[in-house]
Amino acid sequence: MVHARNPPLSHCRIEARGRGMTHLSVVMLTFLKRYSLQLAETLEAQQSDDVELVALVDAKAAAGADDDQRQVLHRLMERWRVVLHDPRGNWGQHRNSVLPHLSPRGWVVMLDDDERVTNSFLERLQAAIAWAPPSIEAFYLPRINTFGSLEEIPPVDWLNPTGLAYPDLQGRVFRNNGVIRYRGRVHEGLVGWEGIFPLMEPSLTLLHHKTEDMQARSNGLWQQRELEPRFYSQCLEDKFLDFVLTRFEDDFSNTVVELGAGHPTELSNSRYLIERGWTALLVEANPDLVDLLAVEYRYTGAVEVCDALVAPDQGQAQFHTSSHHWALSGVDGVSQPEAHGEGDVTVVERIAVTASSLITPWLGGRRLGVLVVDLEGLDTEVLREVLLAGIRPQIVIVEALTHESRVAQEELLTRYGYSFVRNLALSNVWIDGLLPRSGAAIALAQEFIYA
Repeated sequence: MVHARNPPLSHCRIEARGRGMTHLSVVMLTFLKRYSLQLAETLEAQQSDDVELVALVDAKAAAGADDDQRQVLHRLMERWRVVLHDPRGNWGQHRNSVLPHLSPRGWVVMLDDDERVTNSFLERLQAAIAWAPPSIEAFYLPRINTFGSLEEIPPVDWLNPTGLAYPDLQGRVFRNNGVIRYRGRVHEGLVGWEGIFPLMEPSLTLLHHKTEDMQARSNGLWQQRELEPRFYSQCLEDKFLDFVLTRFEDDFSNTVVELGAGHPTELSNSRYLIERGWTALLVEANPDLVDLLAVEYRYTGAVEVCDALVAPDQGQAQFHTSSHHWALSGVDGVSQPEAHGEGDVTVVERIAVTASSLITPWLGGRRLGVLVVDLEGLDTEVLREVLLAGIRPQIVIVEALTHESRVAQEELLTRYGYSFVRNLALSNVWIDGLLPRSGAAIALAQEFIYA
């Protein structure tokens, strides 16, 4: 796992390693304002055979275009491939909408039309990509934010930049591999990468200049975002919990245990609850992910990160990690990433422990609110061990990848008095049938729209 803790690229010598030039799909998000042509012309002057220029045009702006906007659209169509999409307030989805239209063999460069780049931007970016090892799948670009009139942009000292929130790192460059995408309605972030690196070089710095009107709209979007809960799960498990807890939170203990916690945010089933103020025990066997979790929550007293391989019985075991994606990792004989045929595999020798040996002392007599079990094949047997140990979570979210596992989990949980609530693609949700208002919670859950 490679993180942004690496040294700035300006401290390294960038040079190609004998490889050919990488194909770049340069995407400019635009509302067809006149100022967008400034960025367009700068990029056109740097275009080569390995660079395609794509304009992601706001469909509403195009449909209601005035004379100036129509001229901008016609001008872009001379040199740019135009893709229309209506963002509908979801800027993560808007950026993702263009990805199927791009070359699958190269890298994506995502820019906004109110940003500016240097005259050597694409050349230096090609060199940086050629310089980077294969483990790097994405780059952050630093951004300088200035404020005032767009007609009077102040001179920029690229070597000693200043500005709002500098370096304001932006995830804008990534492999178009079908996995890396944007998440978030407003001020969206890049997710799905295995390794990311900050390109702290003057020639690769973006200039973002705001008017008072643009800043006011940005502030409004931030306020709206802060009022809305953020969701992280793979199959909307946390969105479902939000739907139920809004009505029934007082019925549940604010404690969550996630077995197979994975990444701190990407595909996390516990992150939303942690942000809601719950205490959490996060158990993970992948050493790289344990480091990430520990760094993420190092100042959070309500979260305990446990470096452990959980299995139904204690003993020696092998944990297989995939270089393609951390979610493919698993225990020998159960879910080896070799079976997926994806990436290099690293085998780590571990001593397996039971889940109850970790959960019971952590709870210290408290009731467990939510138990999440995502162990790539060991889910049913580990859940059985937890229940046999007398631990009775109020809600169980358990991964069920096969028909056999779903049948086994149904038999197990029904025997212990749990009621089935909802299927969420790869996971099933169960609730303790002994809870006073379990029936009402189940009835409400049926109204949840999986979308």
